[in-house]
Amino acid sequence: MKKILLPVLLVLIAHFVSAQVKIVEFGKNGDINGATIGLNGLATDNEIAFYVETINEGSSSLDIKVLRTEVDALTGSENATCWAVCPPEELAGVQPVLLSAFSQTIAPGDTNSTFSAHYYPNNLDGCSLLKYDWVDTQDTSIVYATLYIRFMHGTGACTASTSLEELIDFDIYPNPANDNLNVQLSTPSDETITMRMVDVLGKVVSTQTLGSGSVYSSITTSNLVNGVYFVTFEAGTKTLLTKKVVVRH
Repeated sequence: MKKILLPVLLVLIAHFVSAQVKIVEFGKNGDINGATIGLNGLATDNEIAFYVETINEGSSSLDIKVLRTEVDALTGSENATCWAVCPPEELAGVQPVLLSAFSQTIAPGDTNSTFSAHYYPNNLDGCSLLKYDWVDTQDTSIVYATLYIRFMHGTGACTASTSLEELIDFDIYPNPANDNLNVQLSTPSDETITMRMVDVLGKVVSTQTLGSGSVYSSITTSNLVNGVYFVTFEAGTKTLLTKKVVVRH
């Protein structure tokens, strides 16, 4: 069976604010905004961690949260994202998309050093790819910076990727949605596809089993409050796709 990689399409609908936030590895120089960082470790490591500084190079204060997405997370591994505080670690797959509980206000020219990404291999041989977006607290579609981190702790090559090559076809509409959200998805997977819709706090508001191959479904959104949601598609233990949608009545 062909391996399914997770394409992250959040970037297609996000509004990026360029040249305003600089992401720098702690103790080093050079903006790593938009980069993919590879961290090597061992399956027996207690944790693999990465620390960065967030610099506001704009002319106004920014109120920022961090949105963590499990692009291709190894089942059984755990992770935690520190932003203002360090929360307990999350088992991979429990909340594929997680918004930090706290925000940080960064004044023009100031540097914030509260971000760190923590990953726990749990004696597993493999790797995971996680995506971190620095987003506006009031409007998470405004993305100030993005960083991918590939946590590698295996004996073989890491195949976790952000590639879109294995996604055949995808459409979700209307977005924003009022009463219904229609979904069309076609993948090379022969596994049953499960669709989950969660709110920004990680609460599951809808779950559906779609079948395999080319699928179509509709989610009732008339009973949901206005706001941002995330629709995640899974095949077996693999996440295929996470899409950000808005409900607006």
